[in-house]
This record gives sequence, structure tokens and C-alpha cells, in this order.
Amino acid sequence: MSSSCPTVPIGDVVARGAAERHASRHRCAVASAVRRANRRAVCVARSARGDRQRVTAAGWRADARWRRDPAAASRASARAWAVAHVAVVSDGDASGDASGDASGEACDPTVFACASDPAPARALPPLLRVPTASAAIRVGSPVVAVGLLRSAFHLTDAYWAGALGPAHLSAICVNAFAVWLIQLACSVVATGVQSRVSARVGAGDDANGVADEITQGLWGALFVYLLLLSVTPLVPALYAKGLMLDTNTQAYALGRAHLQLMLVGSFGLAVGNVLEAAFRGLGKTSSSLKVVVVAVAAAAALDPAFMFGWGAFPRCGVAGAAIGASIASLLGAGMHLVALRRACGVTLRFAPPNLSAVEKMVRVGLPLASSGAVFTLVTIALGRVASGCGPHHLAAMSLGQKFEAVAFTVCEGFRYACATLVGQWRGAGDEKSARAAAARVVRIAAAAVAPFAAAFFFAGADPTGLIGRVAGGATADPEVVNAAALYLRWNAGALLFLAVEAVAEGAFTGAGDTFPVLVIGAACNVARVPLAHYLAFGCGWGIAGLWATVAATQVVKALAKWWWFQNRVGGAPEARDDPIIG
Repeated sequence: MSSSCPTVPIGDVVARGAAERHASRHRCAVASAVRRANRRAVCVARSARGDRQRVTAAGWRADARWRRDPAAASRASARAWAVAHVAVVSDGDASGDASGDASGEACDPTVFACASDPAPARALPPLLRVPTASAAIRVGSPVVAVGLLRSAFHLTDAYWAGALGPAHLSAICVNAFAVWLIQLACSVVATGVQSRVSARVGAGDDANGVADEITQGLWGALFVYLLLLSVTPLVPALYAKGLMLDTNTQAYALGRAHLQLMLVGSFGLAVGNVLEAAFRGLGKTSSSLKVVVVAVAAAAALDPAFMFGWGAFPRCGVAGAAIGASIASLLGAGMHLVALRRACGVTLRFAPPNLSAVEKMVRVGLPLASSGAVFTLVTIALGRVASGCGPHHLAAMSLGQKFEAVAFTVCEGFRYACATLVGQWRGAGDEKSARAAAARVVRIAAAAVAPFAAAFFFAGADPTGLIGRVAGGATADPEVVNAAALYLRWNAGALLFLAVEAVAEGAFTGAGDTFPVLVIGAACNVARVPLAHYLAFGCGWGIAGLWATVAATQVVKALAKWWWFQNRVGGAPEARDDPIIG
């Protein structure tokens, strides 16, 4: 064993020559700190503030500064690398003097082993070797594109239903909430799959380990589908009763057929959600986007074909939208399986269901889905408060939410990106880097929605403006346009906190602990109803009381979730009693 300071594994390259040229004062200062702390650690050099730069031997050789000026190298190292852990083989009794280390003396060979003695450091996954901002955009931007594509697809469905007649349009609009609940149910296992797959990737598991998680996720998707199938005969009547719908109308009969077919055909949706989540966990969302583009295009062609009976297709009315969407989702699921093998090198193998693994996935996904359901129910209740302030305010609330949906889609992209980054860092055993990545993503997300906030705040009530054009142009109701402009102005500032909340939820997902999302979200959302009623009617604020309630509770939700993640969620997966992986 050499008496000089040992080489340090960095990323997936042991830069032996470069590490020997590194400043001895910096290296021995690290050695003294480790001795004084009496710690034993083996890890890799990692960047501060979450910006990871890929380091290779060629990159080190190309950087003349590291070769010419060891002092500059030491200063840059202190600024750019957060930790440089090495294997401690002594019992920690050897005393290290900082001044002695700094004097240029060689490190004590009895304290550290050379790089050849311990097992090679685990290579970081590719997503963690690039700056966090780049990684977040790489994962999040395809997710945003997927969300916008699907939103546009739902609008085309409404357009075709309107062409069939008012009863068909009413049926598909009334079922929108039920379809959203079906999507939430199909996302329960998928959310857990993203959390566990990202942890596997961060832990350095091979493709077989990732495939095992996806296989169990598919079993979970099957269980969810069987549950939905079993309640299919009961759901339409219960849904109509909950919304107090008239069951003797043509719209109800059409909606009933549409809803039942959506439930029967939800297998492709459940499986497709799991596979999309796997791509997010792997950080390969661009590959998933290509599949979704084809699937959405297929749905956009099949839906009207079944609705109107084009060519050899039967005429099914609004139920044809459910048939076309189900076939397209099955097509997307099959294409995702092929892309998983070709783009990610992950080949699924048959394995019996592991109920313990599926349960862990459900524990991650169920709180988020439940929180989403509570939010939707509360929104319906707030609609009644808005209606009590004037019928045009309810229409304005619906119109304003259409604008918010675009910004919400952007926030969702960063939510999924944060879940992937936090999951991979925690899988790698680096809790500090996971928190740093989340903090970086939340700043990027807030900056991304800031233009939307500014546009909403300065949006005017002019009928020829953007709000007026969306509301119908020259035929738009001026009261609705004015009320919508007021709604957007009240919620402009809260939009930044919507980004904070979304990223916090992604961080909880990556950490595999989403129960706080349900606790905080349900408490704040449910509190909106009595608070809005009190301010609007009890205090005489009118519609301003409702908008103030929505904005204030959004701020509280975001800050509470972010604080909880930063201060209450801790411990790397392998240090916890119920590890994410394993």
C-alpha cells in the first residue's frame, strides 16, 4: 500500500492520476475530519447545490486548471463537491492534527485504504450526473407535452359529442368527474411504481431488478381493474344519486352507457399508467412521449369513427368515445412494453404476484389519489358557493380554471421530475442531495409559472382580449368575463405556491411517504368550504370571500407540505425500517 493519499472513486470512473494531482492539503483535511468524527463511509464525490456535472478521466485531463494549480483545485473542490468519502479502516483512535495535514505531509496509510481495497464505488445513474435543472427539464417537459396532448384530446371528444346533439354533450360533460375518478384509481399503483423504480435505479440495480418492480406493478394494475370491473353495475346509479341527476332523461341513459364502457375498458388505462410511471422512474419520459403521441392520435381517429359510425365502424353515439379511448389505451400499453425493451433495455419476465410489493406501491399512491378525490369534491362544493353569489360567478370559475389548467400541467411536469430525482438520490443513499434536488426543482417550477401568474394578474376584462375570446368573443357575457378576470387576478400570486405544492408532492412520492400529502391537502381543502361560506355570506364579502379563501388556503397548503418534506421526511431508504427498495 502506498504511503501517499489514496485515489478516490468519482462517479463511474476511478480517476487515479487526476486524484493524485489533487491538492494534498484538501485531501488530508477531509481525512482529518473523518478521523475526528470517527466515521466509516464509502461514497462518491457529489456536487453541492444539486448541480451534478459528469466527471470522466478525459474531462479531468482536459481541465488544465486542475493540473496547474492545486490550490485553485482545492477551492473549486470545496465549492463544487459536497462530499468525498473514503473507506476508514482504522479504529479512529489515531489522532490527526489539521496543521500537520496542511503542511504537506503524506496521509497516514493506516487510516485509509487505497481505491483497490474497497469495493468499487457505485456508479450514479445518468440522470444524476447532469445539472438538476437539465435533469428536471429532461424528465418534466415530455410529461407537460403528454398532459397538453390529453387535454386537447378531451376537448375534441366534447366537440364531437356536441355534434351528436345536446343530450350527448351533456352526458359526456356530466361524466367528466367520474372519468377523473377512474383515472385516479388507475394511478394508485402507478405512483408507487415510479417511486420504487426510481429508487432501484438510484441504488444501481440492474434491469432485472427494475423489471421485477414493473411486473409487480402490472399485477397491481390487474387488481385495480378487477375492482373497477366488479363495481361497474353499481357505479352509474350511485353516481347519479350523488350528483342528484334526473335518471329519466336521455342524457342519463347515454351517460350511463358511456360510464359503464369506460369502466369495462379501463384495463389499458391501468396498465398504461404503470408503464408510463416506469418510464418516469427511469428518467426516459421522452420515449414514453412518442408512444403517447401515437396513442392519442389513434384515440382521436377512433372516437369519432365509433361515435358516428364512419365506414365499417358501428354507430355507438357518445359510448363510442369510451370504446375508442379503451382501444387506444390498449394500443399504448402494448407500445410501451416494446419501448421499454428497446429504449430502456428492460425485458419483463413472468413472476407470481408479490402482495407485499404491491401493498407498498398502494401505500405510496393511495394517499395522493385520495387527496385528488377530496380536492375534486371540494371544488364542486365551492361551485355552489360561487353560484350563491351569482350564476355568472360559477361560469367564471369554470372559465378561470380552464386557464389555470395550462399552468397546472406545467406544475405536474415538475412534480413528476422531482419524484424521479428524489427517488433516485434516495435510492443512492444520499438524502442531502435528494433535498437539494427538490429545492432546485421548486425554484425552477416557480420560475416556469411566473409568466402565467403575470399574465393572469394583468388579464383584462375586454371582450376582445384573451378571456373574452375564450368565453365566446362578441357573444361573451360581459359579467362572466369580468368575473373570470377577477378570479384570475386573485389567484395569480397563488399560482407560484401551486408550483411549490406540486414539487413538494413529487418529493413525497420520491421519498415513498405520501401520507402527509393527504393529511395536509384534505385538511386545507375541506376547510375551504366553511371558510368560503363564512367570508362570502357571513362577512358580506361576496365572491371576493371565495376567491380569498382559495388563494389563502393554496398558500398554506404549499408551505405546509414543503416544510413537512424538508423537516419531517428523512433517512435514506436503507436506513429506514420499511425501506423503499428491497
